Amino acid sequence: MPTPRAAHAAGASLDVPGAASIPARPPAAGADGAGDDVRLALAAAGIGVWAWERGSDVLEWDATSRALLGLPGEGAATPAQCLARVHPEDREWVRAAARMSLDPGVAAPFDVVFRTTSLAGDERWVHAVGRAVWADDPPGAPRRARRFIGTLRDDTAARRAERALAERGERLRAALDASQTGTFRWDIRTNALAWDESLDRLFGLEPGETVRSLERFVAMVHPDDRARVIEACARCAREGADFHEEFRVVWPDGTVHWLDDKGRTFRDATGAPDYMTGACVEVTARRRAEQQQERLLQAHRWAATLAEQRLAALETTTDALRLSEARLRRILDSGIVGVFFWTIDGGVTDANDAFLALLDYTRDDLAAGRIDWRSLTPERWHADDAARVAELHATGRHGPYAKEYRARDGTPVPVLIASAFFDGSHEQGLALCLDRRTEVQALADLQARERELHAALADARHARDEAHRARRSAESANEAKSAFLATMSHELRTPLNAIGGYVDILELGIRGPLTPEQLADLTRIRRSQQHLLGLINDVLNFAKLGAGTIRYDLRDVPVAQALASAEIMIAPQVAAKGLHYTAHVGGAALAVHADAEKLQQVLLNLLSNAVKFTDRGGAITVECALDGDVVALRVRDTGCGIPAHRCAQVFEPFVQVDRHYSRPTEGVGLGLAISRELARGMHGDLTVESELHVGSTFTLTLPRGESA
Repeated sequence: MPTPRAAHAAGASLDVPGAASIPARPPAAGADGAGDDVRLALAAAGIGVWAWERGSDVLEWDATSRALLGLPGEGAATPAQCLARVHPEDREWVRAAARMSLDPGVAAPFDVVFRTTSLAGDERWVHAVGRAVWADDPPGAPRRARRFIGTLRDDTAARRAERALAERGERLRAALDASQTGTFRWDIRTNALAWDESLDRLFGLEPGETVRSLERFVAMVHPDDRARVIEACARCAREGADFHEEFRVVWPDGTVHWLDDKGRTFRDATGAPDYMTGACVEVTARRRAEQQQERLLQAHRWAATLAEQRLAALETTTDALRLSEARLRRILDSGIVGVFFWTIDGGVTDANDAFLALLDYTRDDLAAGRIDWRSLTPERWHADDAARVAELHATGRHGPYAKEYRARDGTPVPVLIASAFFDGSHEQGLALCLDRRTEVQALADLQARERELHAALADARHARDEAHRARRSAESANEAKSAFLATMSHELRTPLNAIGGYVDILELGIRGPLTPEQLADLTRIRRSQQHLLGLINDVLNFAKLGAGTIRYDLRDVPVAQALASAEIMIAPQVAAKGLHYTAHVGGAALAVHADAEKLQQVLLNLLSNAVKFTDRGGAITVECALDGDVVALRVRDTGCGIPAHRCAQVFEPFVQVDRHYSRPTEGVGLGLAISRELARGMHGDLTVESELHVGSTFTLTLPRGESA
């Protein structure tokens, strides 16, 4: 039986308002209103009141207290009578607690729980709380208790609940121990881990040697299972999933044990995973039984396989015979291979439908003996047949060889045939006959296509040779043309330069004074000489481009500098025609990677053309734009424009826009052709966009150079 003990926590619940004003005697019916209120409140709470006057041998009890103590009748009772109602094992504890409360040197609170027997005869637990009321003696007089008052409350239900809970806990622990099951609680937020002693045993730990964190728990898991357990724990913490894994743990002594671990995740008020509770069961015995069962099953399967192998060995001869018969029957019944039985003198005693169909014979012909393999063989194959018959007599069989049979209508049928004597016979045998008509036809078709291919290759070689000759002829003609143009240009430039020199001499008056009319004539002569010299220079440059003798000195050239050099040369023509000229080159630092001399030649040609084809009062605009690593120079005019279908042709040599679309101009149509070739030689290009009667835009693109 448990030892009675002080119940301070329980006593706190007995701190009832008004208890301090409990009179020396329990309140009786008919007292003042305040006393009735206290009495009713105490009775409603199931609390009894008692009081003891010092110097008196009487304890006053109310009805509730008497019922709790099992005191019969009403009114007072002596302390001895009251103590007799206390369970014998608890009396000394109650007596000692009362003495300590009434001892002035101790004055301990009276707060005890003890057993008694009610009026109904059942054992009950009673919670008694009381205190001493000290007399108001003069100062210096010994302190003494004047009275001792308190309350009683039935504590049986609480005690029985505690006992039932303890019994259930004991049964649960016994069940867990018997089933080798341990429980745990994992705080997901802190990774703190707590478990009971049963789980200590499942991990091979001493009681109380509890793993305190998830990391230590994982460290005890078998290395081969650790990654899977870590991932399962992470999924529970991340998604709030429940946990169920079977894994191995390594005990401190090195032995390996299997655990089946199940846990349920609980969430907090926000829905986030908060903690997990669960249980582990050791399943080592089950796992070992499964492994043993698997080994037994493997042994059974091995024994069954061995028995089957022995049975199969016993049936091998019969199965081989049956298989051979089945294969022969499939060959005979199939329409793929012709099969016939023969005699050495040429007779055919039996055949399948495929052989009869191959040669267009019937079963009636076979039954009548009208099929003879020697007579079916054309004469040119007799020598081959004789060699195969000799091979048959020597080895009992001959390998496949190609020959022909004659069909009923005399048509040759190409076949592939192989034969063998029956075992023990040199007169009869079996032959397999494969139809080669498709193969022969395919070979003939292949040979025909091969002949066609040879003819096509011959034609192609002839065409290639003709093309080579034509190209060599064109190259020779081009070289002759370039040489002629170079020679002609040189021969023409010499007298033209002399004409220019003589004009200079006449203008200087070395031959005497000239009249105004003569000076005007000299001006016209000089203009014609310069124009003709320009045409010859264009022809010579084009000839050099065609011959590939142009050399480029590529370097970084400032755009503004190159454009300024060209503007100086066309400024008089711009002013003479009253044209509006503007240029936007994007700053002096922008440069292109080009040949400075050839860039100036291209720009001068584009500007000269713009001036030439723009009417008086029109406009010429030069713009420069940077697009990544490419610089685009655009020369835009408001001239007569070019028809859309003629834009691509303006870059062809000796091509000019039809006079129908523009005014007659000087030149032979080489300026733009030379300019585009020069642009491409500098790794750029020259293009045009134009609209008739609106104007044209020529765009020169060149690689971007390093800025100055």
